[in-house]
Amino acid sequence: MSTTWSHVPAPGRGWAERPSTAPPGVVLIVPPGGQYAYPNLGPASLAGHLGGLGIDCRVIDLNVEGIHALCRTESIDALVEQTRALDLTPGSDHPRAGSPDARHLQSVLADLDGTARHRIADLPDRLRDPAVLADRGAWSESLHHLGLLANLVELVHAPLRFLPGSLVGGMFSALERPDDWRRVTTPYDDFLDEALDRIDWTAEVVGISAFTFDQLVYAYRLAPELRRRAPHALLALGGNVLGESEITPQLQTLLAAAYDVVVSGDGELALERIVDHCWKGRPLDDVPNAFFEREGKIVTAAERYRYRFESRQAPDFSSFDLDKYLLPEPVLPFRLSNGCDWGRCTFCSESKDQGPITARLSYQEPEPDQVAAHLEHLSSQFGVRSFVNCSSLVTAEGAADIGDAVVSRGIDVSWYAMVRAEAGWTPDRIRRAVDGGARALNFGIESFHPRISRMMKKGINLRQVPEQLRAFRDRGVFVTLYTLCNFPTETFEEFSEHLDTLRDQVGDTHDVSFKSNFMLVADAPVAEQPVDFGIAPEPLARRIEELRDQPLPLYLVPDESTGGPIHRFPGDRLDEKLDRYHATYLNLVLDRPLYLDRDLEVISLQPHWEPELALAAARNGLPTGPAPMTLTELLGSEVRLGPGVELHEVEGDMIALVDRSRPLARYYGGLQGEVLRRLAAKPSFAAAFHPAVAAWDPSAKEVLELYEEIHHQLRDLGVLEVTSIESDSAGARPATTSTTLTTQGTRR
Repeated sequence: MSTTWSHVPAPGRGWAERPSTAPPGVVLIVPPGGQYAYPNLGPASLAGHLGGLGIDCRVIDLNVEGIHALCRTESIDALVEQTRALDLTPGSDHPRAGSPDARHLQSVLADLDGTARHRIADLPDRLRDPAVLADRGAWSESLHHLGLLANLVELVHAPLRFLPGSLVGGMFSALERPDDWRRVTTPYDDFLDEALDRIDWTAEVVGISAFTFDQLVYAYRLAPELRRRAPHALLALGGNVLGESEITPQLQTLLAAAYDVVVSGDGELALERIVDHCWKGRPLDDVPNAFFEREGKIVTAAERYRYRFESRQAPDFSSFDLDKYLLPEPVLPFRLSNGCDWGRCTFCSESKDQGPITARLSYQEPEPDQVAAHLEHLSSQFGVRSFVNCSSLVTAEGAADIGDAVVSRGIDVSWYAMVRAEAGWTPDRIRRAVDGGARALNFGIESFHPRISRMMKKGINLRQVPEQLRAFRDRGVFVTLYTLCNFPTETFEEFSEHLDTLRDQVGDTHDVSFKSNFMLVADAPVAEQPVDFGIAPEPLARRIEELRDQPLPLYLVPDESTGGPIHRFPGDRLDEKLDRYHATYLNLVLDRPLYLDRDLEVISLQPHWEPELALAAARNGLPTGPAPMTLTELLGSEVRLGPGVELHEVEGDMIALVDRSRPLARYYGGLQGEVLRRLAAKPSFAAAFHPAVAAWDPSAKEVLELYEEIHHQLRDLGVLEVTSIESDSAGARPATTSTTLTTQGTRR
């Protein structure tokens, strides 16, 4: 066959020439602003889909490359020097000017010697080391040093944050104007210049995959540079943040001016047709889920599309360097389904009516043997045994069938998924799913109160839930429960009944409970039918229209009265509900050791509650560390500062625990500061605790925070050493403790 040349206009850049017999090459870039534990599934799925069509697709993960670059010794040295030069005196223009802890932290960070700086620089190595994960002290110290790195970045690059968010929040959450997105300097700027220099720009399609809002901002920042380096290429933008959020008109205009085509939804067929556009001249109008600019106007493609595993291709991770992701045991994302077979929960965007691609109408599970074959291929190719399902859920029937297929192939894999507590979880299906690798499952229960569960349209039998969950735990599955507080119309009494049920199941039906406060998703049924949920429609409609007039993705509707993400309704008694929540678990930790995280939203039976780490623990055993202790046991103990740890008085009631050699610096005020100050003078925890409680009249939340900090964080770090006092009264429950436990008796 003779070679012919197809002349296809590249929008706004003249004509591009390429052989019509060779499809265009594609390069997909993952920008900074995402998580570092494992690769994003989206670009790997796109690469696999295109590879099945004979189209070359390379993926470049600048997100994980960026964290490694940031941890280079020279990068840490530069951050330390920049920190030293900051003016944090009262009256300066730095956002943290005059903050006592910021100025003390500046002095600690600015004095880091070469050994201490190296401890931060070797973070990626330690976070990938199985021996570090197996030692809770080493793991906690690594996480603390990650926090110090965040402190360095946030002081130097204020008002940016270091750790990424998701659809909302994150690094750029303090910036609302696109001009500021491009104006501000970030910790990855120098690295990005170097990384872009190394890329081969001969591909005809250059795409950016943005999973988070932060990555969307980086995509906007990078667009001019991509255009300069690849003037011949079509620039495409897609990713999860565009599909899960509503792209407002102003943001559409900004993105369409920066990129030739933007895909807001599943991208497999869209990218295939983008290649066809460059190769064969197929109109961009045929690209599903897309919008683009034409003659000064935004054109939105008519076709909507949801991926239905039509290509039967496994995700292609061959472009990713899996050794660079920051987990001690490699994990790969996978998709056991697409959509949501239930799709009725009133708080969830998956329940939105989207015509033929509505989640429950278009729900698809691939053939079980296809799933098992792909898992076997990926496990063999990359030495990976743990997989994380990235879809909304997998059904009981689907999980059992996948389990059968995995068993029939004889492959040793473990997987995590979100599931519903549906009636389909028969004992036989539970056994088959677990035999086939189900090791960690998240159940979205949301509320154990029947009326609230019906309002949410959960469609589960609450009386059967404990038996189902117990059956999974009896087979060694790590079970997490998701719950919601303050769903519209929920009363204090209803939330209390839910809490009582949840409390009675701790250690029986689940390993972790994860409580969130209700936030209003803009396209969920609660927002679309507000009257049914006691929400005044006119103010809500006005608020959503105001949000649509901003250049930001629209996902959550901030509360009108507070401006925060948590939705409030008249008479909701949210503060009392949260007091009741904290008091419930404070009563529990008197007699049962627990581990707490994420501002006490996570309650866990073990220190590692994250599914990825739970999978590693299921294979390798629980990490070693200090024995768990109840609050009552702490009250019968002596607590001393560890070797090399100094207590610094900072200002007012604030103190710092510092060990410059490690390096370590943690700051405390209020109840925690008072207790630690007293412990430094006299090591009896009870002798420090009782007068501090009398002086500060703490809430249940504050006492829980103290318990978590001493029982878990500071013991694991070796900052505190705890030894039991041998006496008859050591385990007695003090009266001053019990006064903090009743809901009405706690201070807010």
